[in-house]
Amino acid sequence: MDDDTESLSETVPDCLECSICFGLLYKPTALDCGHVFCFWCLFRSMAQWHASKCPLCKRSFSVFPRVCRPLYMYIRSKYPRTFDQRRQEVEEFERATERQSPAEEHILTPGSGANVDRLPPTASREIRDLLSAWQGNDAPQPPLPPSPSRPAAASGAEPMAESGGGQQGEDGAAGEGDEAFVHVSDEVSSLLSPEMRPTAVRLPVREFVHFQVGCDGCGRLPIVGARYRCRDCHERVGYDLCGACHRENYSRCGLFNQMHTSAHRMELVQPDAVTVLLNCLHKCHPTLPLAELLSLLELQGSSGPSTPDNDSDNDLEDETPERTGPLPPLGLMPDEQSPPVGDDETGDRPAPAGGREEGRGGSSA
Repeated sequence: MDDDTESLSETVPDCLECSICFGLLYKPTALDCGHVFCFWCLFRSMAQWHASKCPLCKRSFSVFPRVCRPLYMYIRSKYPRTFDQRRQEVEEFERATERQSPAEEHILTPGSGANVDRLPPTASREIRDLLSAWQGNDAPQPPLPPSPSRPAAASGAEPMAESGGGQQGEDGAAGEGDEAFVHVSDEVSSLLSPEMRPTAVRLPVREFVHFQVGCDGCGRLPIVGARYRCRDCHERVGYDLCGACHRENYSRCGLFNQMHTSAHRMELVQPDAVTVLLNCLHKCHPTLPLAELLSLLELQGSSGPSTPDNDSDNDLEDETPERTGPLPPLGLMPDEQSPPVGDDETGDRPAPAGGREEGRGGSSA
């Protein structure tokens, strides 16, 4: 009887179950639309080539949010046994994939760069009521103002990346000036038709898209504008900043627990030929889906721009296994966006990170 009572005491309410994996929210991340998902569930649902959409309501977003510290603490306190089980499963998943989510010590430390201190006001009433009762404070939590050391996305405020087309260039050229252009090599230019060249060869730095690469400062994915890489972070995933975060001297831990410090050296990344060609094609055919642009790129075959082995640091394909490659058992094609939950005609759902399909109440990363 005692065992049954203990089991019932850890019955997780629906509002604290991830809508992607149906498990207890683990390292919960909240979108501005108010929907909350596990850290890995949300990251793996994001598009790597363009703005993503909420798996539930399909609202567009391009910033990967930090872990919500109050909600993480509440779940850890109220459901310790289920929480420990989830922790073990996620740690096993991370060991198998050689990846890390934010460490608990960073999640629990205010201002570490790995967390936010509030839920968005659009979060469900059930979750907000649970937190308010637990904290003993029914007052609304105002957003923390952005500052040079706390970008908008990390402060809980509405990130600039949600403002639409204008946000694409707010990074500017990270000091290079609004009129700076990306160098288009003769090799890339030769692959373009004469009609395309006048338009394609003038690629403003502030509009250049670094496909599949996200910013470890503000969380924008993909980075638009100048991109900086840390020379001293040796983690497999690397450490990248957009122009805006680099100008603010952002030097906190990365989205994936990289041990970045202010003493580390950052360098401006010169995009590889494949990324430049893809941006050229996108500029000339702005309405063409990226999936079709990738098909055009594949058609270049052996005549396309090469990415030699000795230049692997800038190879687009090398970005994939490090930061954004397939994460077994859920891997997304480059142009694939997870369908809204409950909107899949087949009724199938991606397998959770624990490596098995589970019904409601199961677990995953």
